[in-house]
Amino acid sequence: LYEDRINLLESRAKELDRLGENPIYADSHRKNVKLLRQVLANEDYFLKVMLCVKPKIKGLDELGPEYFGGEGGLSFEQVFSYILYFFVDDFWRNIEAEKKVMGKGDPKARLAELIEWGRTVDFSSEPALTEALKILAESKGLGFGDYQAVARLAVTGTNVGPSITGIFHVLGRECTLRRLVHFLATV
Repeated sequence: LYEDRINLLESRAKELDRLGENPIYADSHRKNVKLLRQVLANEDYFLKVMLCVKPKIKGLDELGPEYFGGEGGLSFEQVFSYILYFFVDDFWRNIEAEKKVMGKGDPKARLAELIEWGRTVDFSSEPALTEALKILAESKGLGFGDYQAVARLAVTGTNVGPSITGIFHVLGRECTLRRLVHFLATV
């Protein structure tokens, strides 16, 4: 489905090389081609990701290539950059968002609680995760939002995006816990 987009990125890289443009730009296109091939290798996972982010990206009415480049819609590259954290662990972290989130309440304690919670909670569905996270929050005398921002920051690198429990469900237990533990160790 997306071979035309991959070919376009490859041809842009070649054109940048031919023109003698800054090699960083061509390398960036080549890296995106490699990542895109990785992303699209597992079509079922890609579709799960797109269903998760669909409510947050204006103009995504149906799955498929028609998402991209439509009137008022995002380019393929913009959508790709928005979903990249689902496919790589070394995603970009928004420093401003990190300062904001880490400056409220006790986010390190919330992360530690999320890690413990994540070891036993049911990851089989977004509703199950949502209900379990609400129960965790209530048991600590907190609200869902006290966990949401720091969890999203830890697993995506930013404080905006799709439902945090949707992200957890798509990433799965192992990846979610790995990212929570890594983030807690680095902040």
